[in-house]
Amino acid sequence: MEGLCRYPAKRCDAPPAPECIDGDSTYRTYASLGTCQRDGSCSYVTTDTPCAGCSSNCLGTCIGFSCTDLQSGCRVAGECAPGNPPTCSYTAAPDAQGCDDGDPCTETDACASGVCGGARIADGQPCSGRAGACVSGLCIDCLNASHCDDGNPCTGDSCAATHCKHDPVADGTSCGAGGAVCEAGACKGNCVIGGPTYAAGAKNPSNPCQLCNPGTNATAWSNAANYTACSSGGGALCENGTCKAICYIGGAARAPGVDPNNECQRCDPSVAPLAWTARTGQQCGPTSSVRVADTDDRWWDTFDGECPPAWAAYEFNVLGILDTQDDTDSYSIGIRFRSLPANLAGHAILHGYLYLYQRGSDYVANVWAQRITQDWWESTTHIPTVDSTKTGATSFDSSVGWHTVDIGTYVDGWLNSAYPNYGVQLSDDYPFSNSVSEASKSFTSRRGPQEQQPYLEIQFEPWTCSASAVCQR
Repeated sequence: MEGLCRYPAKRCDAPPAPECIDGDSTYRTYASLGTCQRDGSCSYVTTDTPCAGCSSNCLGTCIGFSCTDLQSGCRVAGECAPGNPPTCSYTAAPDAQGCDDGDPCTETDACASGVCGGARIADGQPCSGRAGACVSGLCIDCLNASHCDDGNPCTGDSCAATHCKHDPVADGTSCGAGGAVCEAGACKGNCVIGGPTYAAGAKNPSNPCQLCNPGTNATAWSNAANYTACSSGGGALCENGTCKAICYIGGAARAPGVDPNNECQRCDPSVAPLAWTARTGQQCGPTSSVRVADTDDRWWDTFDGECPPAWAAYEFNVLGILDTQDDTDSYSIGIRFRSLPANLAGHAILHGYLYLYQRGSDYVANVWAQRITQDWWESTTHIPTVDSTKTGATSFDSSVGWHTVDIGTYVDGWLNSAYPNYGVQLSDDYPFSNSVSEASKSFTSRRGPQEQQPYLEIQFEPWTCSASAVCQR
């Protein structure tokens, strides 16, 4: 099909611009419609015209010359034919295609050979598309009063010297239901509701979302258009005849509150019932702290590199004991929080408190953390390498309850990809020779009451909303 590609659909109606070829001696133009090729490209028929000095004598004469007489759609496209002066060449639309030749005294207008025309309207018949009557091919206002009806019951229509006149009728003349009368040539509709008469558009004194609309009901109040203002100070909109403190935004009614799709803007009818209101300066993003509790944890025998005994997989002295005062056999623990919230990246991390629950009172030691620098799993039997820096040192006293080790520096590095998240190794300075009662040990993430298992609390600086309703640092 000329001008239309299929599989995939593509129109070939954007030919290349005219050009000069053969050493500036030939003027080439392209047909306005092309044909599709199997590879999806378009091919256009070319017309070559000899033209010495083509750039100036042919191509140049068409610069800034427009071919826009499309005959109300009877011509598909036009192109410039060079010359002095240049002329236009057009591609005709199919014959019999409907059009409008702009002549009020023709009808059944149709295309013929690229020209729009129609059949002449008989004298005395109404003009096409405007008031008046046709006489000898000209549209005049009237031959009689029947040609001058303007549809207004408050004017007297007449024809004088082929021109229509529309003089106002006497004020007070009845012009419709509900007591409507003419006033200065216009029909002023009224409503009679419960006895009193109300002018069209008057609001119900008891409900600003109802009004007199004689065209709908001249004896009862009609609902005002939905989502129009219903209070002089703003802050409320009409909905189904009731004044409500709502917003109308994006084609939908919305209750006051934060936009579920953007926490930096809200519906606030008192400020702007037809647009979102920015929550400038308000906190946004996650709350100022988040708790993470899913962990990998593993114990290593620091003396011979073997796995610890079975009991160590379930409970331990402050998440593992690493004796730093002598070389006797002891255990250390690695702990990693698997699901750090990615949406905290970019926030200023204030603290990363690792919470450990001490169950007894006969364990007193200093505990610290070191960042693990190689990958490991719960089945790993060797001790991973750790960074030499110790952080979060805290004292575990004899009190029963929660103790914390602050690993916020490591959490910040993990969230912002400064280093991989392999977790931390916890160590203490508790003498190995001292015994710790079973009741003083802490639970791992795999044993004991859930409320006493270790967890990580990340505290961070929240972001705020800008004046343009964007959550930013």
